[in-house]
Amino acid sequence: MSQSNPRPHHDSDSRLGCPIRGGEHEDHSPDATIRDATPHDIYETLTDSKKHSKLAGSRTTVSRRVGGAFKVGRDLEGKHLKLVKDKRIVQAWRANDWPKGH
Repeated sequence: MSQSNPRPHHDSDSRLGCPIRGGEHEDHSPDATIRDATPHDIYETLTDSKKHSKLAGSRTTVSRRVGGAFKVGRDLEGKHLKLVKDKRIVQAWRANDWPKGH
């Protein structure tokens, strides 16, 4: 995965109030940049469907409860195993194109 020529990042949306921005490298691998983000900013971005969609660049649905599911576009899905507000997010997830059992 080459990261020598990253594409410009999507501008963060000031209405979302989060300095985390998503982007994509030339090889289409995802990239995320965190600039001056607090633990609260990061937690909220990863547990809020609208903010996480902005970061991922694709429709994301995220539960805000332990045991709740999340889905990022058509590529990734999982569930929250542990949530400690502004401190910790533990997830079980898998890419949908992985072989069964992985």
